[in-house]
Amino acid sequence: MRIVVPVYNKRHWALKPFSILFNKYWGGAVDVMCYSIPNMQLPSNFNIVSVDPVDFPRDKWVDGLLIYLNAISDNTVIILLEDYWLVRKVDTDGVAKLAGIIDDEVLRVDLTTDRLYAGGMRDIGYVGHYDIIEAPGSQYQMSLQAGIWNRKLLIDVLSQLPPKNHSAWDVELGGTNIVNDKGYRVFGTRQYPVRYVNGANDAKGIQVNFRGVTEEDKEIMVKYSTEQKELEKKNERKNRKTN
Repeated sequence: MRIVVPVYNKRHWALKPFSILFNKYWGGAVDVMCYSIPNMQLPSNFNIVSVDPVDFPRDKWVDGLLIYLNAISDNTVIILLEDYWLVRKVDTDGVAKLAGIIDDEVLRVDLTTDRLYAGGMRDIGYVGHYDIIEAPGSQYQMSLQAGIWNRKLLIDVLSQLPPKNHSAWDVELGGTNIVNDKGYRVFGTRQYPVRYVNGANDAKGIQVNFRGVTEEDKEIMVKYSTEQKELEKKNERKNRKTN
């Protein structure tokens, strides 16, 4: 199953810890959907897919992803973000079985706890050792936490977002309204097979304090996070001097 990691220039650095931990806990081929090419050496299983040589602004996140999704033919695709740094072994066989429940009405199968703690959550069945849950009409049906997506339905939802609302944040908020209006189904599990920490986000910035991870993994995360924070501080000082 195709796995894609959309990333823009500012977050290229996060691909290093992502790739190390991905290969430790998951493995397999990954498409790095980017614009400008990351200036770093990534593992051989990471395939660089540039949809445009110039980075799109963050409020055009949907535009870049649509270019990628329309260029592939897979029925399902797993979307991960570059700051999803894995902390546990992924049940790849289980993920493959969960992909089997994607059909013409199922938009997404959440691989985290996103649907587990959504309002109105209910059990609807099981696949293998995974209890399948659903929270119809709830918030964040279009959450960008790790998940398996129905490619065609995802294109349908993204294409209906107003052009001025094409940021990743708009996907989660405006996209959820579209999903609920159309009655697309979003499933999750009680066991959530993919576990990770967020290495960086727009609200909290780059993280350096990590809990619930092994010392070995923490060393990797802190190394790259600290390097990037120091680089950004250096660039800020440089910019102040030139201005």
